[in-house]
Amino acid sequence: MFKRILMVTLYIFSLNVSAYEYRVGIIEHPPHAALKKGVPVGRIIDYVQEIITSQGHKVKLSASPVKRSLKQLEDGDLDILLPIQEPTKGVLTFTKPLFKLVPGLCFQKQKFLPFLSATHRFEGMKIGYTDGVDIAKTLKNSGAKLVPLKGKFALERGIKMLAIDRYDAFYHPNPIFLYHRNNPISKKVACSYFHGLSSNTYVAVSPQLNNEKRTLLEGAFNSMMEKESYLDFFNEL
Repeated sequence: MFKRILMVTLYIFSLNVSAYEYRVGIIEHPPHAALKKGVPVGRIIDYVQEIITSQGHKVKLSASPVKRSLKQLEDGDLDILLPIQEPTKGVLTFTKPLFKLVPGLCFQKQKFLPFLSATHRFEGMKIGYTDGVDIAKTLKNSGAKLVPLKGKFALERGIKMLAIDRYDAFYHPNPIFLYHRNNPISKKVACSYFHGLSSNTYVAVSPQLNNEKRTLLEGAFNSMMEKESYLDFFNEL
């Protein structure tokens, strides 16, 4: 890891690029990004900070609701904003997605359904989901009892409630991120995927950011993702 950072840093400095403080906007998106006492924290933030600081630059983090963040990005008050699901109309993004979202349903292991194509099996089931999240149409039309969960950290709370049998299943926008060794809940639940409903998550970039800074930063992101994907980085601790 140190050798990789050193090589990138030396390369950037060899271009005689002055240090810059990138203004990074964060949208709350558990388990990747959350706010603790108003401060953005999470693995996606660690990933971005490693990329930027390895170039010899600094990171200034801020977090706001989506609409306000997009306005700040458009006005040039932010340099980049993440995570953004599927490019929003009129929003400039890096070409390559940061990671792919594949939604699914999580169950207690003893109630696990391996295939989600037989949606008639959901009829009458109590299925929780995070309030405000778009859920699959096939699930909406399945006859399941869909129960929105409101409030902070709803996704995290919902999975914990599933584990203690408060739901028959819980809708997760990307359950692959549940399976890492530091998450004890992954030993109690198992998830299946709606494979045909995948979408990409991107880094949005301000149209006010000059071409040189944007090109260098996007190149650094691409280089990092080739060496270590965000999924691998997320799971390495």
